[in-house]
Amino acid sequence: MTKRFTTKIVEDIVSEGVSDREISQLLDIAAYAVESIAPTLAKTAGFDMSDFSLAKQRGVSGYELLLTREKTKGHESWIAEFKSGDKSARILLAVSAQD
Repeated sequence: MTKRFTTKIVEDIVSEGVSDREISQLLDIAAYAVESIAPTLAKTAGFDMSDFSLAKQRGVSGYELLLTREKTKGHESWIAEFKSGDKSARILLAVSAQD
């Protein structure tokens, strides 16, 4: 049976040149992307945000997203790295699984 990752906790955000509005939008997209990728065996996944209709609707389609899964002491976390020109944001999300 596939585990569903239901709880996402933002542990850290580091950004450069990204507005608060964009951070808010990127957080939502990161959570959505992690929810989609976490049940798979993928350890990394890359996306051009123009492929996400949600990104277009929210005005952040110019970003590229790289997701990386990390496991530390039995806890799973994801790093979402967004880049667009000289703008960047790095978001660390911890997730907990529900069977």
